[in-house]
Amino acid sequence: MVQQQENIVKVSILGSESIILGYHLLPYLASDLVQNVKASTYVIITDRNIAALHLNPLLDAFQDAQRKFGQSVRVLFKVIPPGELSKSRETKCAIEDWLLEEVCTRDTCLIALGGGVIGDLVGFVAATFMRGIPFVQVPSTLLAMVDSSIGGKTAIDTPHGKNLIGAFWQPKRIYMNLSFLSTLPKREFINGMAEVIKTACIWNEQDFEKLEQGVEKIQDAVLNGVKDDFTGTTMETRTEGQCLLLDVILASARVKAHVVTVDERETGLRGLLNYGHSIGHAIEAILAPQVLHGECVAIGMIQEAELSHYLGYMDRASIDRIANCLSSYGLPISLDDERLLCRSGGTPCPVDTIMSNMRIDKKNAGSVKKIVLLSQIGDTVEKKASAVGDQEIETILHEQQPKKAVKQTPTKSVKVSVQRCFDNSVFKSFVSLSFPDYREVPTETLQAIAKDTSAVEFRVDLLTDPDNDIPSKEFVQQQINILRSKIGKMPIVYTVRTKSQAGTFPDDQENKMFELLKLGVANQCEFVDVDMTCSDARIQSFIENKGSSQIIASFHDPDSKYTWSSGMMPFYVKAAKYGDIIKLIGTATCMRDNVELEAFRDKVKDGKPLVAVNMGELGKLSRVLNSFFTPTTHSLLPYVAAPGQLTDQQIDQWRMQLSL
Repeated sequence: MVQQQENIVKVSILGSESIILGYHLLPYLASDLVQNVKASTYVIITDRNIAALHLNPLLDAFQDAQRKFGQSVRVLFKVIPPGELSKSRETKCAIEDWLLEEVCTRDTCLIALGGGVIGDLVGFVAATFMRGIPFVQVPSTLLAMVDSSIGGKTAIDTPHGKNLIGAFWQPKRIYMNLSFLSTLPKREFINGMAEVIKTACIWNEQDFEKLEQGVEKIQDAVLNGVKDDFTGTTMETRTEGQCLLLDVILASARVKAHVVTVDERETGLRGLLNYGHSIGHAIEAILAPQVLHGECVAIGMIQEAELSHYLGYMDRASIDRIANCLSSYGLPISLDDERLLCRSGGTPCPVDTIMSNMRIDKKNAGSVKKIVLLSQIGDTVEKKASAVGDQEIETILHEQQPKKAVKQTPTKSVKVSVQRCFDNSVFKSFVSLSFPDYREVPTETLQAIAKDTSAVEFRVDLLTDPDNDIPSKEFVQQQINILRSKIGKMPIVYTVRTKSQAGTFPDDQENKMFELLKLGVANQCEFVDVDMTCSDARIQSFIENKGSSQIIASFHDPDSKYTWSSGMMPFYVKAAKYGDIIKLIGTATCMRDNVELEAFRDKVKDGKPLVAVNMGELGKLSRVLNSFFTPTTHSLLPYVAAPGQLTDQQIDQWRMQLSL
């Protein structure tokens, strides 16, 4: 059941109108909770990325609600690291201990403010803390809105797999604040659209037609929508695109709410929501985290539709419509999609690996694989996943393999990318230049420095502009021109390093930093270093306009705050999402730090190209063991750009002595 009020929409699930959709919902959210989901303490749990965007407005909304209704309640918040690694026993335990320290009792209400990781984790904490306390979902991504926030599934991950320990625990409210979507990077929004399209495919052709016909309006409502005013709060201020966006998200939420109400514990009908996921999850197990969930599901949708056609249930025209719809939103529809190949570094998805991954699927009945089969757009062969033989699945998987071997980089653009920066023998090192002004550096000096290396690093933050504290764009442009004229076609690594990342650029000048980074792209520098401590939205916006430059996604830990055994992985995952090359720099305080680094390197050896070294005197060994794009120094430089840097000659000598 759907109830339309003046400015919000409510959807019933399990007999309660607990799903609420609208724009700029935070004032309504706080008022609704204070009045109708009463608690002595409201605890907001979110991650660092979401906190920077939405935590303070939510806290302000609670203050306003308390003043409005004359009530006094305690509002606490806890901010945790972003990423899948937080969905763990350790984080759950830390949250529970903190709740106990804060004397939170059974009349506490938890608020999960974030994406799927936050929702799953906080829901599981709520399910078990004092044998169960209320919680509400405030999903910040489209994927979480239409998928993970609805249905009461909560869980954490273990080393044995994802979501293996959890509980069914229904939230008291699910607030879908569509204004949040305007803060998403474009790729994250598109990622969620895969689930919206999936739901229309299994349930309602009219909803699918809206998605087909409304591509530009839907994308415009999110990607070009007004973020800072209250446009869309009321029906009168809502644009046509905002109305359509709400309509298609409402359709997805309504379907999932109905399915969960009928089949809460996923014994039959709820399995329909896994269309595209049987094959999609198997592909995701190979390509994640470089390729996102929705991108893998989109490919799975096409391959499972092809399977439906092969088995005689679905016509070819319907498959073409699904493929065209997915493509129109920017989603991949095949394993030889150029964007997918670039993001995954050309990682192959062999049929036998996909089949092996498909064995681990909760829909299966023993060894029999179950897949959602379509009879047409908007309807399925059965009201549950259907049993399909391995031979039929393998036939389709073989047909859907890239036309050229992925291992050999099937597209020209990927091949060039690999040749330019992924070959260890070609790009073994780069020299970190430390000159303050290249006008004063003799040409022969720069040529001697560049002689034995693969590239030179142009450190913008180390420049000294005589007229400005921060180098101006005009001064930096002049310096690039001079450097280019003296080193010829030698590749340049263009870097603006902040103080907290072991550089000298002011940490509070992020806007200025990205203005200067754009200069590196404009000058077609072969590599541009991007700091992974910046916000996802800022990074995504930058890399969408990176041109021919390869992105080095970097993180530096000069104060040794993070260990290679655990703390570095979230930065690796984020860097893998945005970069062509991953650069992680730790600081060695003992030789064990180098051992842990090598264990980390081995753990991610099948991922994107990785530069991983430790700074400091004790970290020199890690620079010798790093075989790809090692940062080096030179005796002709005024000073060493980072503690522990070695020259190329020193590294070669060490390697000879170690027989490397």
